[in-house]
Amino acid sequence: MSVLSILRSSATVAVTVVVVLAGATAATAAPAVTEPTDPTVAQPFAAESGDRCRYGTVEGALAWRFSRPPVYPQVDVRGVLVDNPAPSPIIDRNCTDDGFYSYVRFTAYTGRTVLDEQVVRVDNAALRFGLTLGQPTSVTHVDRVTVGVCRVALRFPERFYCGPVNDYFPHPISR
Repeated sequence: MSVLSILRSSATVAVTVVVVLAGATAATAAPAVTEPTDPTVAQPFAAESGDRCRYGTVEGALAWRFSRPPVYPQVDVRGVLVDNPAPSPIIDRNCTDDGFYSYVRFTAYTGRTVLDEQVVRVDNAALRFGLTLGQPTSVTHVDRVTVGVCRVALRFPERFYCGPVNDYFPHPISR
């Protein structure tokens, strides 16, 4: 089961629990309904290093924090970065340790201006991570996040390669 499937399953369970709890609360008492002040809009992401062995891969979810006026000042990022050969029974025997590590770069933009950039690195393992892009007090907003995985030689850092960079945009909130 992929990490994205696990995240989707977790999200389904969380939504079900919220709906059940909301129903129980509504049945016992009728409190005033208020909108959350900082709701989020989540979307899955994925990227890879672009090589035959899929040495570097990342997947997870971007949670776009919504505030008024309708802007996204921050994006919470949760995911798993894998650098193969991580301990796994499904690794191709031809894809042995190549002496490189993997990193993922997350870049938050407003228009063409970089607002924030963060990097997560791993070598021969799977690493669960969480980070936040953007600034909570910023008057600017995040309107695009790019995600790209690169691999760098441990002994010769000038040797590296990167897979395609993927762009992610916030989905409008439906009311």
